[in-house]
Amino acid sequence: MIDTIKDLLKKTLKVYKNNFLKIIAIILLVWIPLVVVNAVLIEPSVEIDGIIEILNNKELKGTPEYQDAELVYNKTTIIYFAMTFVISLLGTVSQIGIIKIAGESQKNGFKKISLGISDVFSEAISLLPRVLWVYILTVSMIFIGLMMFVFPGIYIYVMSSLSISAVVLAGAKGMQAVRLSFVTVKNEVFTVGVSLLLFLVFSAASAYGLSALITLISGGKIITAVLGAAVTIIGEFISALQTIFLALFFAERCKVLNTEHPQDKVPGAEQ
Repeated sequence: MIDTIKDLLKKTLKVYKNNFLKIIAIILLVWIPLVVVNAVLIEPSVEIDGIIEILNNKELKGTPEYQDAELVYNKTTIIYFAMTFVISLLGTVSQIGIIKIAGESQKNGFKKISLGISDVFSEAISLLPRVLWVYILTVSMIFIGLMMFVFPGIYIYVMSSLSISAVVLAGAKGMQAVRLSFVTVKNEVFTVGVSLLLFLVFSAASAYGLSALITLISGGKIITAVLGAAVTIIGEFISALQTIFLALFFAERCKVLNTEHPQDKVPGAEQ
């Protein structure tokens, strides 16, 4: 299993290196507008310094002023998370594009793809509604699983981790994509689980390091906003590695499944 992970990591880095400019382009094309919207519209709309001061004043607790501040704080928090969630959903376009790049590169021996960035972006936009529906399905399943003593949620997360790849690379829809992910991960749960854990640790360590670096740089709100945007985009470059890895794993496993069960071939996965 570990050899499989190492082999796929090498292929992931090869795809990343050979298509780096296209990966940069798709990430910047999607995320620069989103971080600008976040910095210009969302962040300023949730400045509640005065509210925080009231809530931190224990002497005001129980007073009408405190209750009003608490209500404003709760409403603002809900709005902020809702708007942030919408931005993350729109940001899925870059993930779709990267999966498409990985799939095309895998067909071409992990070399640079000939597909133009405009073609990748257009296809990613067209697939967004289908991907979002699958995303909602998987998140709902994971949430229900987490409510059932946590472990079922973790299991569903691992088993459904290839659902988006199934949409982009095999043309699957809705629950079909989720079922295809389960079939593809079956018998390789350990490989996928360990891989996701490794990427989680790597991403968390990177995020912590970048956040610590920002705290060392003093500046006003504009500088802080620019640094925050930079961290978000850098985080997407790091997340691209996991996206490519999972896409390659899906494509490679589909080839194996199609060889073992030719009468039940995975749609859209012929290489």
